[in-house]
Amino acid sequence: MKSQQKNRFLFVDAGKLIGISGVIVLHSCLGSYYLWSKSDSFNYFFCLLFYTASRFCVPLFVMLSAVTIIWRKYPTDITPSDSLTRIIKMLLPVCVWSIFYMSLSSSLSLEKVVSIIYAPQGLVHLWFIYMLWGLYILSPIVSYIVNRCNRGGLLYFIAIWFVFSSINTYSQILFGADVGMYFGIFSNYQSGFLGYYIIGVYLMMRERPLERGISISLFAIGFILSYALVYFDNVGQDGFNDRFLNFLAPNVLLMSVGVFEFIRSINWSQNFKFITLCSPLVIGVYYIHESILKILREFCGLVGYGYDSWYFIPIISFAVFTISVIISMVLRLAQGKRTIFF
Repeated sequence: MKSQQKNRFLFVDAGKLIGISGVIVLHSCLGSYYLWSKSDSFNYFFCLLFYTASRFCVPLFVMLSAVTIIWRKYPTDITPSDSLTRIIKMLLPVCVWSIFYMSLSSSLSLEKVVSIIYAPQGLVHLWFIYMLWGLYILSPIVSYIVNRCNRGGLLYFIAIWFVFSSINTYSQILFGADVGMYFGIFSNYQSGFLGYYIIGVYLMMRERPLERGISISLFAIGFILSYALVYFDNVGQDGFNDRFLNFLAPNVLLMSVGVFEFIRSINWSQNFKFITLCSPLVIGVYYIHESILKILREFCGLVGYGYDSWYFIPIISFAVFTISVIISMVLRLAQGKRTIFF
């Protein structure tokens, strides 16, 4: 039992490292010129490949959160105090990084500092933290239902989510019809991530993960569909539109489930030291990485000009990851047992 639990958390920790790597690749692509200038088709194609392949990152984080918070081998209800404790621990770091990013954009003011706790508008990647808080707030209710519901009941919920949130991303694009809003079910974007939260629990109810061949196939089908949809959606268009790469879209769902199950199927014990060393730094890397990218773009001019995207995106992503890990280590030592930076 102990070895199973240990391997379970190793899979979660490894998944976090893979997820944050995906986030950095995604933001490296968005910050480059490749996606916005289609004149160089070679660089555009490769950058779009990296960008599309990395879209699993946010759904993966949500499913992993469900594993650590909701899923239990033996049913245990999450209490409201458990959820509030998680949120309270994150309040100071979110305020610190919000002020930091506002100061970088030269828009720091007392009014914005006060209001940031309610709406992280304009703070690039910090929206994800607020979405997580929403899931934490709902966790006592979710755990109560999960502990008293069989897999069929969860599958019913997932089916509702798939129609009114996931498929709804297509109906909005193709027909301008927001089915979720009409029915009042998953009527906004953020609420749609609750589906991934439940999917994470549902998948963990299977003692054994999907076979690797099936996981790889799910990712491959989702990736090919995603790439084709976003590519043809941008043909003849100015700028770049990634609406078919919505995190809730069915094509991204396929990629995300494929990655989640593939990670589950691997025995990570040989990488125990590296994973346990780096995993606690993931949240710090998440907070920090966008500032490193900003410095590289605005002060070093590293947006891709003069470089081929097939090697520029991997190199810049690896550099940002490495620098962010080092800074996170320093900040972790500086804060000690306090929760200041993450």
